[in-house]
Amino acid sequence: MKHRDVDLVIKNEKHMQMLIQYLVYHMQTLDGQRGSAVKILDELRKQNIMSYKKQHNRTEISKSREQQYIQINEAEMFRKVCLKYTILKIRHKISYMAFMKKKTIPELLIS
Repeated sequence: MKHRDVDLVIKNEKHMQMLIQYLVYHMQTLDGQRGSAVKILDELRKQNIMSYKKQHNRTEISKSREQQYIQINEAEMFRKVCLKYTILKIRHKISYMAFMKKKTIPELLIS
């Protein structure tokens, strides 16, 4: 829909977290833009491969080891991105609570 937004209401917190994780992994995103993590993940993979080759004195690396590095890097990076979205959600809830009580955020936290 070109001229409309779609708002989702997900009442179950676990389902919401699962949706965010799915979107982050599927879109490979750091900031909400599709593919924004691809270059960084590729560089991390290259660094891991070079480090492995240097550490083990090898010229080649197995496909399974390379795949393992890709999975580890993706899991770590996307875990951090999901944590940022969780923090953002909490900040929004605090802001909404302050708005409803007609207070500033510091006033709300002090009281």
